[in-house]
Amino acid sequence: MNTFMMNFVSIKHALAVADHHSFRRAANALGVRQSVVSRRVLALEDVLGVSLFERHHRGVVLTRAGAEFLAAMRRVFGDLESAALTARAAGRGELGRLSLGLRTSLAGGRLRDSLIVFLDRFPDVEVKVIERSREELIEGLQAETIDIAVVGQLIDQLLADNAMPLWDERIMVALPEAHALATRPWIAWSGLRGCRMLVQRRDAGIQLHEYLIRAIEAPDARPLIVEQDVPRDNILALVSAGLGVSLVGEAVTTVVYPGVVFRELREHGLSSTIPYFAYWNDRSDNPALRRFLSLLRERYPVRRSDPTNG
Repeated sequence: MNTFMMNFVSIKHALAVADHHSFRRAANALGVRQSVVSRRVLALEDVLGVSLFERHHRGVVLTRAGAEFLAAMRRVFGDLESAALTARAAGRGELGRLSLGLRTSLAGGRLRDSLIVFLDRFPDVEVKVIERSREELIEGLQAETIDIAVVGQLIDQLLADNAMPLWDERIMVALPEAHALATRPWIAWSGLRGCRMLVQRRDAGIQLHEYLIRAIEAPDARPLIVEQDVPRDNILALVSAGLGVSLVGEAVTTVVYPGVVFRELREHGLSSTIPYFAYWNDRSDNPALRRFLSLLRERYPVRRSDPTNG
């Protein structure tokens, strides 16, 4: 038997005959002539080498071979329809996987809000969140193990050709609640002179050091940068223990850390901010990535930066 000679249309007609127990009623349901249905079913039976139906003047009855064959074909048709729906959904970005690299907190803030909206629109997309250093995020984008990275830029422009400006996030100072600066409503850059500044080792402590040097011009009173090879939460635990202070993005402040207070960092009375950008690899053909980028463009069409920010 040459199964390649089986025609899907013929199988569809045979299924209709089985459903309606009649060639005439099957033809009416399909919108074709009864002779067309009869010819297609006969051709299918010839290919299979068995009769699918017992024909009577009152209608037709499936043979045992016909019942088994058409039951299998219903499963095949169901699988084909499911596969087609899955492919269309994946092509629209409604299914699949999105790998999101970040260097910010998901406890609150705009990125968290954007993820909530994205997952509400596309609940079947699996989102994998990866927190890495900036250098590791760049490597992941280039290796296509990360689809998109959201990074707060202090100095460098990373992957500028595929960068989307998103939002500005206020820089906050994390202080022990007993610290002398904790009594102030906000802190100027000059107020950090001589402070012991705790930073994550993988969070580009050297870049932060250079940024502070630019902001605090007195060489003899620059903060002491102390790198710690621990996660962000443990940095704040060290702050709580009185080992120093730290700079964090505003999103971090949505979580309560015992013994830690947050104060806005200002310069000339104006908020100091970190501009956040989305970076991606333009070689990626991931539909879920395209959907996420569209959402970000929709929510953040223009990033308004304060030109006085340092």
